[in-house]
Amino acid sequence: SCACRLSYSAANMSSYFFVIVAPGDKPVYSEDFRFGTSGREESMHMSEFIVHAALDHVDDTVWRTGSMNLRVVDKFNDSFVSAYVTPSNVRLMLMHSARNEDSIRNFFTEVHELYAKVCAVAVPGARVDVTASGAAV
Repeated sequence: SCACRLSYSAANMSSYFFVIVAPGDKPVYSEDFRFGTSGREESMHMSEFIVHAALDHVDDTVWRTGSMNLRVVDKFNDSFVSAYVTPSNVRLMLMHSARNEDSIRNFFTEVHELYAKVCAVAVPGARVDVTASGAAV
């Protein structure tokens, strides 16, 4: 099974909002995964706001811990914001409605590896396969 796949059960309709934030607080990628929810456009704007507000918590937490996986850094209503910071200070952030720290850690680790491979493509002569377990990110 691929760690990049966000799974859900019919009993627990989950939602995920994933963002890659470059240094300087510039979002370079975002994806909204909603399972069994409506109002996607309105909730996407709210998700962007919640994740952006959590950036301060990420910056505070990164100075207190030596870990790249910061786990849950903020909570808003029934949503959690988890973060992962790369050595180059790129922040991977995931807003989620269900807690599953092992899966989220695996997701962040795999996305970080894929992100590093994509960045390596900029090196002349580099040839990199950017698929993970059959699923591309």
